[in-house]
Amino acid sequence: GWKKVEKTRGFDYENVNAETSQFLISFFRAFPDRFLDLIESPNADFTLAFPQRIILRSMSHFVKSDTTSGRGIGKTYLEVLHAMTNGILYPGTIFKQDAPSQKQGAELAAQAFHQIEQNYPALATLWKIKTETKDSFKIVTDYGSEYSIGVIQGGNCHEIIVEEIGQETEPKFN
Repeated sequence: GWKKVEKTRGFDYENVNAETSQFLISFFRAFPDRFLDLIESPNADFTLAFPQRIILRSMSHFVKSDTTSGRGIGKTYLEVLHAMTNGILYPGTIFKQDAPSQKQGAELAAQAFHQIEQNYPALATLWKIKTETKDSFKIVTDYGSEYSIGVIQGGNCHEIIVEEIGQETEPKFN
């Protein structure tokens, strides 16, 4: 027989309780791409493709993840987007990134951040640029999360992102 399909009902954001909030946060931690779908700008230059969604989920689910891909997948963009998303979903998270050339890495991270400002302005407004120079880039939130690129020497962090290491330099972990 025919099955009656019920229309989906909207989410009542005004009557959110703690249990609902906990469910939403845990869901978005597991599926960060779905969180980004909700806050994506209608004026976004592009949207996440399937491989990018899988990469974001793997970075969110696993302590160690390794992404190997060709040019054009947006590795730096995804690294910055992952750090920014997780920095909101897990307040107080500190991300540090190392690249073969700090100048190139800082420039690429800054470009990625400004692209995220275009594609996800609601996410970008939660982050403030602390440093944007030719050799370093750092953004922070009011809730203790931070993302920075530069030489990783000592200091506490929750996640280290290493991009194309082994070309010119090795990371210095103390």
